[in-house]
Amino acid sequence: MGDPSDGESETYRRGEETRRERVYAALCDARCRTVLAVLDREGPAPLEELAAAVRAEERGVAVDAVSDADAELHELYHVSLPRLEAAGLVSRDGDVFRASLDGHEAVPDVRAFLETGRRRAASSLRHLTLPERRAALAVVSATDEPMQLSMLVAGMRRLDDFDADEDPDDALPVALHHLHLPVLDRAGLLRYAPDRKLIEPAEPPSAEEGPAEAESSPHD
Repeated sequence: MGDPSDGESETYRRGEETRRERVYAALCDARCRTVLAVLDREGPAPLEELAAAVRAEERGVAVDAVSDADAELHELYHVSLPRLEAAGLVSRDGDVFRASLDGHEAVPDVRAFLETGRRRAASSLRHLTLPERRAALAVVSATDEPMQLSMLVAGMRRLDDFDADEDPDDALPVALHHLHLPVLDRAGLLRYAPDRKLIEPAEPPSAEEGPAEAESSPHD
């Protein structure tokens, strides 16, 4: 008979994976990013005020110039806010919503994504659809120090929610070296020197940087 703890571990791993996917899905959505940016900048807001602020933000006008935000209010209530709440990026107290941007392992610095252009944020998150890339970024983001490829692989294998059991011992470092790390480097999510097999954390892009889209390849 199998160990019951094995089933609990698998349930926990799948739950963590689901939470990560919800965070990525929410941050890939332009309206959700606007909601988070508004709440983070302006502070907690009731639904009607939030809808007006979102409409003003998207149209590039002052909130005072917004006379009708019914369409935004309906969309926020039924689509964007439930998605953000499910991802743990927004919390609710009655009719007041607030951003919860800290403490997300899936995306260690949510604000870094919100401070870039929308195209850059969506492009960067698109590169995190594979578990190998998410695990690599989680390990690299946990330290400010450069690391060798072998250290990265060891750190990834220690992650509770990364399953590398099905890969031969040499498959993961080969895939990281030739595919995943170059993609993450081009996306600006880390720095990789393939000649030295050295990985370094990337500096978060500043708000002044214009929208940029990472070079893509058929395997990205």
